[in-house]
Amino acid sequence: MKKQKFILSILLYIFLSACTTFFNGDSSGKQIDTYEPVENNKIIELICAEKTDCIKTICPDLNECPLTIALSHPVVYDFISEYSKCVDCNTPVFSPKIGIGKCVEYEVLNSEVRFWISDNCNFRYGNPSQTRISVRTNSTQSRIQQIIPSVETILDPTYCVIDSDCRCLSGSGLPFVGCSNSFYAPLNPTGFFEGEECGCVEGRCVARDG
Repeated sequence: MKKQKFILSILLYIFLSACTTFFNGDSSGKQIDTYEPVENNKIIELICAEKTDCIKTICPDLNECPLTIALSHPVVYDFISEYSKCVDCNTPVFSPKIGIGKCVEYEVLNSEVRFWISDNCNFRYGNPSQTRISVRTNSTQSRIQQIIPSVETILDPTYCVIDSDCRCLSGSGLPFVGCSNSFYAPLNPTGFFEGEECGCVEGRCVARDG
């Protein structure tokens, strides 16, 4: 029996070691989840584009680099990858030392990486630089400690917990077009405002009746 317990303990340790743990981004940091990290070659390609050797100056050690650790989370990676393209933006590609692609800027402050959508990108009446992701990392353990806002918020433009999470998508004389959470609202080309027209119902920002 003791031998069986020992074997089970070893198997459990191997399983847990194969997963990466992070705090799921709400301000309390209470919820813990696991994820399958993005492959390093994909992260390097995203950061450096065609200049793959740039990673040597930005991240001499990939396993201890806050930037590559932050981008190892698939939700963060997918969001940055999508918004860095900005196909219709007539802007140059950022230097990998300060940005990713045409439309994402970042800064590394010790173990924290902050990403934001650049004002260089054309979102008409939006205010893209208000859309920011903060990832706190533990470089010595090559893991993510916290993601702000929550992963759910980044995954779903309508995700909310309370009414104040929601924004009304309208502005600059343009008609009301719907609701989103405060993370995605600055990316709306019509602008946004905080008002009674939108509220949080069953975890989704929706238009109120009347």
